[in-house]
Order: sequence, then C-alpha cells, then structure tokens
Amino acid sequence: MTALATRLAQGITTLKLNLPTQTQHQLLTYLSLLEKWNRTHNLTAIRTSTQMLDLHLLDSLVILPLLQQLTPGPRLLDLGSGAGLPGIIIAIAAPHYHLGLLDANSKKCRFLTHVKIQLGLPNVEVINQRAKKHHPTKPYDLILTRAFASLPDMTDNSRHLLQPQGRFLAMKGQYPATEIAQLNTDYRLMGVHRLHPPNPHQERHLIDIAFKK
Repeated sequence: MTALATRLAQGITTLKLNLPTQTQHQLLTYLSLLEKWNRTHNLTAIRTSTQMLDLHLLDSLVILPLLQQLTPGPRLLDLGSGAGLPGIIIAIAAPHYHLGLLDANSKKCRFLTHVKIQLGLPNVEVINQRAKKHHPTKPYDLILTRAFASLPDMTDNSRHLLQPQGRFLAMKGQYPATEIAQLNTDYRLMGVHRLHPPNPHQERHLIDIAFKK
C-alpha cells in the first residue's frame, strides 16, 4: 500500500466511514488526475498530493454522515463545483446520489468531464453554466457548496434550482454569523453542524438552510 493510500485509509477510519477498497482506489485516481491537471491548469492553490488529500478529499468526505440525515432526495447540485469538491468525492463515495456539478469556468468543467469519463461515473452531470442561467427539467433536492460565495448570494442565486422541501448545505470555515444574519427572510436556518475533519487545524461548519413554510 502506498503512503497516500495508507493516509486515505487512516482518514476514512478517523471519520468513521466504511468505504470499499474499490471506492478508495477511485478516490486516489481522482487525486492523481487533480494533481496532474493542476500542474498546467491551476485548478487549486494547493499543490502537493498529500495536502490535496488532507485539505480537499478528506475535507469533502467529512459531510457524508450528515448527508444521509439531511438530504430529502437523491438529486444533489454542487454549486460552484470547481475541481469537483465536494461533488466528485460524494459521487464516488455515495453512488446512489445523482450529482450535478455546476461551474461557469470552462477549464474546470473540462477537467470534471475528464474525471467523469476516466472514473466511469454515470451519476455525475457536468453543467458549464452560471446558477441563474441553469434551468433543469426537475429541481434538485439539495444544493451543496464548499468555499463558494456568501450564504445570501448562494441562496438568492440558486433558489429557482431547489425543490420547495429541499435544503441548502454550505460548508464554511469559521462560524459565519454575519452571513447568517444577512439571509433573506424567505429562508430559515435549520441548524449549524460542527464538522471534524482529520486535520485538527481545520475549522469546519455545515450550515443547513431551508425555505420558510
């Protein structure tokens, strides 16, 4: 087992997840593709595979247990997906979800399409659009973001994409008190969940928002 594979397995154990060997192999293949493309396409400011594993891959996996509790259906949209974080990671680890990966950056969408093909991910749809221009035939059950925009911008720009009983889940670092206070009165805060990624220096919160009834 390589050092990266060992580090991934240890991180998965720390997160109390049960991911098959084949799933872990796919995650490492994604990591390899990300590192390779990043050399020429600048997809992320994090350069080394070890840092990518800790700060991107494991950081995305940390929300998996909560997704099972909070997601009202199988259709998820990763808004501002970038290099596929967390969307690609969720699609690999939880293939029963359908993941729409939306990003306005064509270069990043080319990478996402390459990953989809190389890993054989039928549950992934790459969408090269801005949120306001995207009009799916069926609304999503959950809109997920990581390191993307403020909470007011996220909710207001994508509200037409979410079904009435759906949820917005935003991964944030420090507790975003100001952003929460600035939310439109059309929304209600359902909860704030403190996340515990394996890296002890990372502060993570998952903000759970829904439409007011």
